[in-house]
Amino acid sequence: MSPIFILLWGDVAQAAEVAASLNPADWKTLDHHAAQHRLRPLLFRRAADGNWDTPPDLMRHWHASHHRSAMRALTQKAALAQIGKTLGNAGVSAAILKVVHLSGQAGSTLPCGQCAISICW
Repeated sequence: MSPIFILLWGDVAQAAEVAASLNPADWKTLDHHAAQHRLRPLLFRRAADGNWDTPPDLMRHWHASHHRSAMRALTQKAALAQIGKTLGNAGVSAAILKVVHLSGQAGSTLPCGQCAISICW
């Protein structure tokens, strides 16, 4: 099993044990996989919370990714609130759903992380 699964979803002690066993090449591979799957922000949080002995340059990179992710989420939240307010002021009921789980499925036209707006008349 890839160490990324244990680091992200294993219990704290197990994740710390795996982190301690990684060599520089393992950290580089881990970062490469994390970048492909947009998991750097999650790894940063787990590494910081678990006090892993993560290479400092990697932690800085993951921290920057975590910050960008948080700012993106806040921007999206504000945009969705504005859409809801605008539709509400026009007397239109709407439900805004984040549909990450639908992306990549047959027939899906929304990229990962996009939102669908269902308007009820």
